[in-house]
Parts: sequence; structure tokens; C-alpha cells
Amino acid sequence: MNRYDIFLNALRYTILAGVVAGTLLAIPAGRYPLFMLIALLLVSNTQLRLMVSKRTFLILSVMLDAGMVFYLSYYYSGLAAVILLITLTDIILMFKTESFPLACAVTPVYVLCALSGGLAERSLLLLFLYLAVFLLLLRIRKELSLKINVESLYDQLRNTNFDLEAARLRLVEYSRQVEENTKLEERNRISRELHDSIGHRLAGILMQVDAAMQLMEVDREKGMNTLGAAYENINESIEAVRDTVRKLNPSGRTAAKASIRELIDRFREATGIAVEYETSGVPYDLLPSVETVLYRNMQEAFTNSLRHGQATRISVRLIYGPDRLEAVISDNGPGCAEIIKGYGLSGMEERLNIVGGSIAFDGKNGFAIHMKLPGRDA
Repeated sequence: MNRYDIFLNALRYTILAGVVAGTLLAIPAGRYPLFMLIALLLVSNTQLRLMVSKRTFLILSVMLDAGMVFYLSYYYSGLAAVILLITLTDIILMFKTESFPLACAVTPVYVLCALSGGLAERSLLLLFLYLAVFLLLLRIRKELSLKINVESLYDQLRNTNFDLEAARLRLVEYSRQVEENTKLEERNRISRELHDSIGHRLAGILMQVDAAMQLMEVDREKGMNTLGAAYENINESIEAVRDTVRKLNPSGRTAAKASIRELIDRFREATGIAVEYETSGVPYDLLPSVETVLYRNMQEAFTNSLRHGQATRISVRLIYGPDRLEAVISDNGPGCAEIIKGYGLSGMEERLNIVGGSIAFDGKNGFAIHMKLPGRDA
């Protein structure tokens, strides 16, 4: 119970005590028992009204108050009308939809009880008191409604903040998982590259050295030629290892647009293939995980155009939108009627799935790859 409720209870019982005391002083002693019984019923009814929240009981309790006060006013004292101020307080503060009709029902009873006292001055004073209390209660009810609305809005705001914090924590955890999955997927891809390229080269070098050792005893010149070929393979393997190491950290601290341009420049220099690069929209920085996926998939697309497409020209277009980035990579190779997803294409698809992107392939006119990645506001 807060201070406001304590004050209202004190006011209720102060009014009851004042009316009881004033009436006892004005009536003969022989009428005390019946009056005290009715007064006890009034106190009990008021207390039950504070404890029971059922609408039907509250309405009956109000009507019982009006009946008992009406009886007391006509047979004991006009002061009994003041008790209806307690009833009016409960009507306005405890009822919502029923407050107006109940107040209209109790008001005539109060007016009759006030006028039954006989003295015009006291009747006018009681009527003025009723009007003042009624207006004051309306003001209090308005303030309470505002307070309840503010508390409700505050609770909603607090719950929303809790939901936002939980969503933020889920997003942080999801980002961490995306980063971990991206790293794991990239390790697997690098391991496949090491096995497929470096591993095969080293196995070939071992066979060449073994053959050279055997040829040295028979034909020294052929043995030296074999060693020379092994030497060339060793140089190529070293360059392949360096390229793999560069792929592990392609962009460093540079933005996506800068690292992609570096990738295109290196590819041009190494292969001599013409690469057309254009952007539309306003470029912006991507999430590290999204930038890594874009870079890796562009590497894979270039490699496929070189190895499988026999392309002489590649077109790269980045379309920056508010909620997503679209990357279209196409070449002028022969294309393919049926697209079979090997390690390369499957790996591109897996990377995009991890960051919430998508990819589509088209082999009709050359080979085209259309990627959609989360943008700045996604």
C-alpha cells in the first residue's frame, strides 16, 4: 500500500468517525444500538469494497451505502449525507466505465439527504462540499490515469530495451559464429589448394629428383635436364606458396573497393586477361566477414574464368544499394549448357550462405556469376 492509499483510507475512516460522533451527540441514548449496528455495517461495507475487486460486488456495495445513508439521514441526522463522499470517492477512483452512471445515481441521494437536515445553511454547505469533492476527485482521477499511462509506457520501454539488448547479444554471437565459420571454411579451402597444387607439385618434384639420381649413373646430361625441370617446379611451388599466403590476408586494413582493385590489377599482370571494373551507387565499407566472402568469391571466379572458361575478357560490376550489395562477374568464354558445381562453385555458395547472401550462375553467354551480399543497412 502506497502513501496515497494510506491517505485515502485515513480520510475514509475520519469521515465515518466524525459522522458517528456527531450523530451520537444528537440522538437519544435509546437509539444508540440500532445506529451503531448500521455504522458497523457501513465500516464493514467500506472495508470489503477495498478488498474485493469484482465489479458486481462493488456496484452492490455502492447501492448498499446509498440505502443505509438515506435511512440514517431521515431517522437520525442530516450529517449522514457526508458518508456518501466516501462512496463517491470509491466510485470515481475504482470504476472505469461505470463511474458516470453510478455517480449520477448517488448524487440525487446525497442531495435529498443534505436537504433533509432542515437548516438551509448546512444544506448549502453540504452541497458545496459535494461539488468541490466531485471536481477534486475528477482531477485526481485524471492525474492517476496519466500516471498509469506513463508507468505503462515506461514498462513497455523497459521491455523493449530488454528485447533490444537480447537481440544485440544474439547479433554479436551470430557475428562471432559467422567469423568463426568463415575462418574454418577458408582454412578448408586453403588446405584443399595446398593438397591439390602444392602437394601434387612436391610429389612430382620428388619423382623428378629420384629419376635424376638414377639417370646420373647412366646419362649425366639427361640427369641434369631432369634436375633442371625439378628446379623449375620448385620455383613454381614457391610462388604458389606465396600466392596462398597472400590469399590468407588479402586486404589487410584496406576497404573492399581498394582490395578488389588490387586483386584485379594483380590478376591482369599475372594473366594478361582484360578485366573491366565498374561500380554504381555510393561505395561504402562492408562488414569484415562480408568483405572476405566477396574477395574470396571474386578470386574463385577469376580462377574459373582462367582455367575452365578460356576467357580473354572479364567484366566486374558492383552495385551498392542501401540494404545489399550486388556483384556481377561475367566472362566471354564458351560457357556451358549444364552447370556442375565442383569445389569452387560450391565453396562460393557456402560462403554466401554463412553471411546471409545468395548466388546464381548462368552459362548461356559465357559464364556469369551474380552475387547478393548484405549491405550497410541490412
